[in-house]
Amino acid sequence: MTLSNATIAEINALNYANEIFYLFWAFGLIGLGTIGHSLSIYVFTRPILRSNPCACYFLSATIMGLFVAYVNTPLRLLQYIYNYDVFKYSTASCKILTWILLCARALASWFIVLASIDRLGPSVIMLIFGSLTIRHVQHSVRRVNASHITTKSESASAAPIQEKLQRQKTADRQLIRMMIAQCAYFAVLTTPISGSYIYISLTINTVLDDLQFAKVNLFTNIAGLLSTTGACTSFFVFTLSSKLFRHELKHLFTWRWH
Repeated sequence: MTLSNATIAEINALNYANEIFYLFWAFGLIGLGTIGHSLSIYVFTRPILRSNPCACYFLSATIMGLFVAYVNTPLRLLQYIYNYDVFKYSTASCKILTWILLCARALASWFIVLASIDRLGPSVIMLIFGSLTIRHVQHSVRRVNASHITTKSESASAAPIQEKLQRQKTADRQLIRMMIAQCAYFAVLTTPISGSYIYISLTINTVLDDLQFAKVNLFTNIAGLLSTTGACTSFFVFTLSSKLFRHELKHLFTWRWH
């Protein structure tokens, strides 16, 4: 079937838009991922968050996001823009590289899932029993109350426990807020690629003309890059959603300034 000049021009425009979008977006993800994940690693290794299991999951997701920014994105950039396909060397290398890239991108999301699971059980139980312990100590102090000095001393001994649990509750609330924001962010960015996979599976036996193929290719590449964006830009979600994250981040710039 002969294509009209208008159709050929539209196909060329779609292919050119695909290349330009992929080129600038990919380099943007590499730059933002480098800066953002480096700062996130600094924050999640701070003393106040280092021992928190939820923060450890966030740290693991950040490391995987850095891998996505430095490995997944450049390889796809070489493949789609510079026509240098490392996946074509052999069937084994293609399968291994594809498995590694897909796992890296998926792990960045699954660590957030593990953080969500971690926030449904142990921390809540720990806070409940910790609060009950403090209540029991306070009740014992009021019941004994042999003298004013004794009461004051025992109340003071319970104060550090209260202060520690309060700090932990504050950190947990901030981490839960970060987790919810990150889950919503991942959900929004991965929805287009899911729709793309569904469309491809439904039209697998349909023969597409050149114009339709160019449109599908553009949408698939945009959806694929959007799904990668979540793993590369999580730092900005953490910064916007958590006061604790911003507070810990300020220490780095304050220390550097002094």
